[in-house]
Amino acid sequence: GEYTSNGLELGFNNPTSLSGARIVVDPGHGVKDKGAAGFNPNYPEAVINWEIAQKLASALEDSGAAVKLIKTQGVSVEPTMQERASTARAFAPHIYVSVHSNSGNASAVGSEVYYFYPFAKNLSGYAASEMASALGTTNRGGKYGLYYVTRESQYVSVLCETGFVSNQNDYNKLIENKYLKRVA
Repeated sequence: GEYTSNGLELGFNNPTSLSGARIVVDPGHGVKDKGAAGFNPNYPEAVINWEIAQKLASALEDSGAAVKLIKTQGVSVEPTMQERASTARAFAPHIYVSVHSNSGNASAVGSEVYYFYPFAKNLSGYAASEMASALGTTNRGGKYGLYYVTRESQYVSVLCETGFVSNQNDYNKLIENKYLKRVA
């Protein structure tokens, strides 16, 4: 929709359904920066993020969305933060989703989603709740956070922390296919 007042014209490009929505899915970390270690060296954060991101991209495409999955595994050089942002802007998305797995002390549990601009707050709260429900863990909610990937104002941007790889229970679920599908 559009809004015009006193010569100022604003355009809103919000999708009303997944069909036709343009969404960038960006798995955090990559081939060299593996993120948090977790409990199994074969499944560090970067691998978990990639698995979730692939499943998310597939589910979104099945719902009619146009999806740009930023490739972070199976590449010789992982994209920089600037390259990720540039790729996203070139795709002109409605929504940008950065997929991560959290790390902290061994007792920390749950899912949380960060946003920077108020127009991304509702999506962050909804995503945190849905991920926590999928993992059967604590909903830590939508949270304000200034991250490189959340401060883009041209589209709704969120950074999802799916669960804690530093918590044995969360981690065990994050490496099981059935939970990864639910989280996605």
